[in-house]
Amino acid sequence: MSHREINSASNQNITTVDEAVAKSIETAKEAIVSRASLPGHACYAVVGLPKSGKSFLVAALRGLAEKLGIEIVDSEEVFPETDASKPFEARALETEFRTMRRVEEILARGDSVLVDKGEFVPGDFRFHNERALGRLRYIAGAHGAEFVPLFVGTSPETAAKRFPRKKGLLAFFKERRLVEEFRETRRKLERFCASSGDGRS
Repeated sequence: MSHREINSASNQNITTVDEAVAKSIETAKEAIVSRASLPGHACYAVVGLPKSGKSFLVAALRGLAEKLGIEIVDSEEVFPETDASKPFEARALETEFRTMRRVEEILARGDSVLVDKGEFVPGDFRFHNERALGRLRYIAGAHGAEFVPLFVGTSPETAAKRFPRKKGLLAFFKERRLVEEFRETRRKLERFCASSGDGRS
């Protein structure tokens, strides 16, 4: 599938689901093209809530990244390489370690990288995001690369609705609590992006 076909298919699906993701794609493209025109290499990190559309963003950016020589590291592609006999949480941590190691190898060569680290441990996304993103920023700095966060602007309400839903009063209150947690997480992610670069939308 060509770059144009990927973008067309991705935007077609996203527009009907969440306009914020389509807007995030365009903002991310602008950020990447702008940074690619400058000397040096960069670490582009996809940032957003669980179920916010980060995988859509990566799919839409794949053609542009390949054209500019930016290597993509996707944790969802790394995860199957881990030992399936281990507990899920252990595989998640191993995936994060392997992801970071690949990023470091690419940056050490002086090449740019686009990273989607994903969230593998349910209920641990807040800590997972902050810790992993901090590590990515540190690794980028250690190799003289600019850290560029690419923020997916899906609302907490929309992201929460994308989780499996049950009926009943208890399920209603659980979803409301998840929305509140997502709002706090989004505030933290926005602060992180604001302190790291200008890749938000």
